[in-house]
Order: sequence, then structure tokens, then C-alpha cells
Amino acid sequence: MNWSKIKLKTRLVITGAMLTIIPLMALSVFVVMQEHRMEDAAAEACQDLALADLDHTAKGIYSLCATLDTMQESFEAQNLPVPPEGMAELRAAVMNTEVGRTGYVYVLDSRGNYVISKGGKRDGENIWNAKDATGRHFIRDICRKGAALRPGEIGEDRYPWKNEGDDEARIKIARIIYYEPWDWVIGVGSYMEEFEAAERNVAAISRENVITLAISACAAAFLAIGIWWLLASGIARTIGSVTLNLDTAAIQVSSAADQIAQTSQQTAESASEQAAGLEELTANLQEISGVIEQNATSASRTNEMTDESESSAKQGVTSLTRMQTAISDIKESSNETAKILKTIDEIAFQTNLLALNAAVEAARAGDAGKGFAVVAEEVRNLAQRSAEAAKNTAALIETSQANAENGVKVTEEVEKIFGNIVESVGEVSKLVHEVTVSSNEQSRNFDQINSTMSQMDTVTQSNAASAEESAASSEELSGQANELQDMVAELYEIVNGAGSRQAHGHTSTCSTAGRSGPAARAVTSHGSSAGTPPEFDMNEDFALDNDTELIKM
Repeated sequence: MNWSKIKLKTRLVITGAMLTIIPLMALSVFVVMQEHRMEDAAAEACQDLALADLDHTAKGIYSLCATLDTMQESFEAQNLPVPPEGMAELRAAVMNTEVGRTGYVYVLDSRGNYVISKGGKRDGENIWNAKDATGRHFIRDICRKGAALRPGEIGEDRYPWKNEGDDEARIKIARIIYYEPWDWVIGVGSYMEEFEAAERNVAAISRENVITLAISACAAAFLAIGIWWLLASGIARTIGSVTLNLDTAAIQVSSAADQIAQTSQQTAESASEQAAGLEELTANLQEISGVIEQNATSASRTNEMTDESESSAKQGVTSLTRMQTAISDIKESSNETAKILKTIDEIAFQTNLLALNAAVEAARAGDAGKGFAVVAEEVRNLAQRSAEAAKNTAALIETSQANAENGVKVTEEVEKIFGNIVESVGEVSKLVHEVTVSSNEQSRNFDQINSTMSQMDTVTQSNAASAEESAASSEELSGQANELQDMVAELYEIVNGAGSRQAHGHTSTCSTAGRSGPAARAVTSHGSSAGTPPEFDMNEDFALDNDTELIKM
């Protein structure tokens, strides 16, 4: 029998029953052994008491004989007649002494003649040739043993004896003492079965005690099994309920981990795309900065050429044409810069939206998404700063565009009044100086933009790395959720037996593929759940075991 396939309740009942029955069996064996020892001790004690009683009777008769003999000698020494009453009383004492139920006292001489028989009916009869049930001349043995005894010494002879009407012979015991002055062999006899009566009574009481103990042990065992059954049912029911709740929670955690992993992966991809876009934007801004620096250089050269405009009008026209071209380029560059800044503003707006979505997802994740929420808030702040910087840069570019348009108008006027270039050269010099100052200011502004974009690129790269770490953590969380479900599956099999989980349709996978019911709906409808945790229908996802009677939570 495979122990792991047995339900927890059954295992608890078996263990409890063994813990109860084994001590009861040991106690019963010990009591039975003690009863047998008591029976043996009682038998030995009864036999010792019976023999002591026989010996006491024999010695009592012996003492009477010795006393009577002493009295007779005393009377003879005084030449007084010996009273016959003494011997009559002694004979009466011997004949009337009873030992147990059927025992009695008798006196033989060494030749097998009855001196005093039971009731005096056989006095003087010679029984030397009497035989026991086996054919042994037991009277001869009694007389010989008695004659060989020392004064006061007790002898014994046992022989089977069958009375008329008995079905079988019974063992009889005779305790012998010899009074040599009178040649009396005093015998005290009784059947052995009378000695064993007390032993049989003790044995009967012992058997009753053993039967009572067996009945009590069986009742205690059944009662213990019942109590263990109730306790095991309660324990299995409680553990089964906890197992069911853990299994439900494990699926919910697994589903949430899958959602977090997907969201983190999407965020990481978006952050990587944003970082790539910022790198491209930074490169474009660096090109614009180079153009602006070139414009500043051109403005400086134009300022120098205004000093030489008096010496060469032709060179002035050429310089004016170049200035028109340069200003047109500035206008076009400003227009392109305005478009790029609009793109930057749109990227900042999208980044802000992504940061808001990430904060919402982090709030749904609870404690596990607190760190991600902080990162999302920082991304949002950087996006707002980027939008503000883009707005400021757009204002500067609009100013630059206005200045460029003003420069175009000025060059048109200069072309119309080129004949008066000498009088207007001072004004042109001022205008070119203003263009130079604006170009330098614009160059400084673009340096600030480049610095800001570099910071944004650094932060975006950091966000991308954080998003990747968050995705890796989400994957690890998903793996831990799978391990949690595996442990819950093991606990379920401990409660309900190995193989019961597969038999009831339970699975420990965290994937929603092939899963029907609320668990799959919770994963697929996460985007529209508005933070509501997924709900599980236990009747669909878990089959309750009738034996454990799990409580529906």
C-alpha cells in the first residue's frame, strides 16, 4: 500500500488508532502476564498453606501423644493407676479431626495395622497389602517412610486413589509423622484437588479480569478510533479549506504576475524606442547647432564686409545676395527647428501618457509595483520638463523667424536703395550686428537645448534599464508564483492523497492557455478591469473532495 496515496484524514485516523491500540495491547499483555503470575503464586501459596495445615494437624496429634505418654509415665512413676480417659480422648481427637472437606487423620503401626481409623470403623484391620490406582502398595511405603523418620520430622506420600462411584482416580496426599514410643505412624490425608480449589477460584477471577480488560480495551480502541476520526475530519477540513484558498490565491498571483510581466515588457520596449528617438533628435539638434554657429560666423563676416561696402559696391551686392541666401537658410532652419520642437513636444506628451499608464499599472500591482510607480513618476516629471523646454525653444525660434523675416525685408530695402548704400551702411551695420547678437543668443539657446536633450537621453536610457529590470523581476515573480502553485499542489495531495489533484482536474500551471472560466477571463480582461482583482469560481476551478468537506470561501 502506497502511504502517500492515502488521504490525510485516513492517515491521521490510522496513526491515532495505532498510538491508542499499541499501548492498550502492551498493557493487556502485561496484565495477562501478571494474572498468570498471580495464578502461579496463588497455587503455590495455596499448596503451602494446605501442607502447613496438614503438618500442623500431624504435629498436633504427635504433641497429644507425647503429652499423654508423659502423663502415663508420671502416673506410673508415682505408682498411680493410669486414667483410661486420656487414651479415649486422644482417640476421639484423632477420629473427629477433619482436614478440609474430606481429609481426615488416621494412625497405623509399622506393620500396617489400623490403630485408629476414620470414625473407628476399621480399627485393628491390617491394610499392609492395600494398593492405589496404579497397583502400588502405598501403605507399605507409608509405614516404611514413617518408621524411618526422626522424632518430630514430617514425611510425605502421594498416591492416586479411586473411590467407588468415581470416574477416575484422584491424587491424594498423606503427611506422615512417626511416634516411636508407641510405634504409631500418624497420617493426615486429603485430596490434592481440595488444595487447588483456591487456585481455581483465583484462575476464574483472573479469566474474568482478562475478559473485562479485553472488552474495555476493545471499547477504548473503538472510542479512540471514533475520536481520532472526528479530530482528523476537523483537521483535514481546516487544512483542505486553507489549501483551497492558497490554490485560488496562487492562481490570482500567477495571473497578476503574467500581466505585470507583459506590461513591464511593453514599457521596456517603449522606453527603448523613446531612447532611440531621443538619440536621433539629439543628433538633429547638434546639426542645427552647427548651422546656427555657421550663421553666427556668416553674420560676423557680413559685419566685416559692411566696413568694406564703401570701397566696392559690387562686392556689397554680392555680399547682400549672400546675406539674403543666409537669412533664407536661417528661416528654413528655423522652420525645420520648429517642426522638430513640435515633434519633441509630441514625444513629451506621449511620454507623459506612458508615465500615467505605468503609474496606473503600478497602483494595480500594489506593493510589488511601488518601485515602478516611483520610476513612472520620474519619467512623467521629465516629460513635463521636456514639454516646457520645447515650448520655450519654440518661442525663441519664433523670435528667430521674425528676425529672419525682418532681415529679408531689410535686404529688399537695401537692394532698392543700394544707390544710397553709403548713407545706409551704418544702419546695415547695426542690423547685421543685431543679427550677430541674435545668432549668438540662438547658439547659446541651442547649447542649452542640447544639454537638456542629453539629460533626457540619459534619463530615458536609465528608464529603459529600469524597465528591463522590472520585466526581469516580473518574470521572477511569475516563476515564484508557479513554485507557489506547485507547493499548494503538494499540500493538496498530502490532504487528499497522491494523484487526487489530477483526478479532480487541478493543474499547477500559471499559463492561461487552455484555461477556461474566471481565471482566463481575469487575464484577458485586465485592461478594462479598472483595478478590480480577478475573481475565481471555485466550482469551476476546483473540485471539492466529499471526504474532506472543504468550506467554500
